[in-house]
Amino acid sequence: DLAALCRRHHMAAEVRCRPDGSCPVSPDLPVCSAGSSVCVLGTEDDATIEKWCEQFRSLFRQGIRGVRIFLGNFRRKFSDPVRPLSPDGICRILRKFCETGPDILIETHNEYATSDALVPLLREVRHPQLGVIWDCLHPLEDGEDIARTWEALCADIRHIHIKDARPSDDPDSHDWLYTRLGEGTVPLGDLLRMTRRDGYTGYYSLEWESPWRPELAGLYDTPDALLGAYAAFMAPFA
Repeated sequence: DLAALCRRHHMAAEVRCRPDGSCPVSPDLPVCSAGSSVCVLGTEDDATIEKWCEQFRSLFRQGIRGVRIFLGNFRRKFSDPVRPLSPDGICRILRKFCETGPDILIETHNEYATSDALVPLLREVRHPQLGVIWDCLHPLEDGEDIARTWEALCADIRHIHIKDARPSDDPDSHDWLYTRLGEGTVPLGDLLRMTRRDGYTGYYSLEWESPWRPELAGLYDTPDALLGAYAAFMAPFA
């Protein structure tokens, strides 16, 4: 079904890994990258690290060229508790990940959402197979505008997540509320013009998180309607 959906809309799929680390891939399905749920704190034991590395090796053996990882603590509210991070441990683990194959992609998320946090880390690890997925929303949630993010990270950005949102009215909410494309305050037009101007050739991937974002539920009746709206939004920037 997913392969047929991609064919109808002339798109590839960014597949999400199952809890066991496997991915739904087939010869009929064009895949641009895989989204793992691996989230590194830098304090993990060797057995956990090796389990993750084997997961990545398995994905690369299936022909997947890039795998998303997270760093740090997920939090929906500023008051959510956080676990301690080990920056040295994160660098050590990232180097191990990069030995498994191309490409390991850090999503701009959590404590590493902004270029101020990511640039020193990328310089420290300094590996050609380490890159960035720019989720266009999360740096904004942490106060960094898109021009600053792009200027600092453009050489390392290999994939872009597209979404729209607006700030929440709840002062304790770190997360913005998601909207249809064009109905929020994310400057998507500026982002698309800027990245096109500067020669970005990677994918723009619609990240539509309706399973865990109730504000998105019911906005489109079918996946075809959703992807049709996405294609129409992106067409002027092709």
